[in-house]
Amino acid sequence: MRKYDPFIQTLICYLFIVLFIYAAVSKLMDFENFQIQLAQSPLLSAYAGFISYAVIIAEIVIALLLCYKRWRLIGLYASFGLMIAFTVYIYLILNYSDFIPCSCGGILEKLSWENHILFNLVFVIFSIIGIFIYSSNYKKIAIIKLLLGVSFSSIISVVGLFLMSEKKMKIENPFIRRYIPYAVNFQDKILLPSNGFYFAGSKGDTLFLGEKNAPLILGTIYPNFVNVLIDTLKIDDMTLPFQEIILHVDYPSFSLTDGHVPVIFEGVLPDKKAIKTYDQKSLFSKIEMVEPHRFVFRGQSIMTRENILGLLFGYPPE
Repeated sequence: MRKYDPFIQTLICYLFIVLFIYAAVSKLMDFENFQIQLAQSPLLSAYAGFISYAVIIAEIVIALLLCYKRWRLIGLYASFGLMIAFTVYIYLILNYSDFIPCSCGGILEKLSWENHILFNLVFVIFSIIGIFIYSSNYKKIAIIKLLLGVSFSSIISVVGLFLMSEKKMKIENPFIRRYIPYAVNFQDKILLPSNGFYFAGSKGDTLFLGEKNAPLILGTIYPNFVNVLIDTLKIDDMTLPFQEIILHVDYPSFSLTDGHVPVIFEGVLPDKKAIKTYDQKSLFSKIEMVEPHRFVFRGQSIMTRENILGLLFGYPPE
């Protein structure tokens, strides 16, 4: 066993590095959604803002510690504590929460909550093996005491956050609202042709979809919910340096906007052609059609760099 100890220890450290870096990068790439998921957690709603940053920072710091032999033992103990904390959180979710949220998150997206626990326990065991290999010169009783101390700290931290969050949510009652998942009964579902479709508007029970990867595509789902009817929109100027065209439908009117150019094209369904009605210099990051030729937009002040809210007016085509 001694012969393979260095290899096993290195392998365990690399597994944790890959796990934590992947988890941190996944959260950072969809940080807003990660914060929303935490805010809807039945246990940690009140501290979602703090925890969202703390978890990502902890994962990155631990991964860095594991990269250097000098700090590797500390990294293994920190990995052990973090995986214990994650496991306790899931246990509380399954046994003490008002509802069980969706199981989501990067590489573990398809796992159930029970499988999450098994996954975490496997890595807890990995961390213990790595700690004992790395600490072979120390007394086993000292290692066990330290592991118990780290476990106790992790458990107390998670349970304490849970109890404080429950007090804040149910007694102090701040203006934070939880939305129980699966509260809606689905009447039917339809398989979309690609993952790039997004909601662009509606008329009664008819839905209109845009497509991020093909910005001039208009998808229509009629109330029979059988399939997606695909149409191709046209614009009168294809020479602009487009970066992110977004479709908005306020039937029968529709618009195609790109705040990076900036430009607005407008049309009236069922005609699929859109005419340029705005090509000024005011950049915008978000925009919504209020009515034809009238838009509410979010931009950024050149002077203060703060977000601003305003109105844009397109000119009716001649």
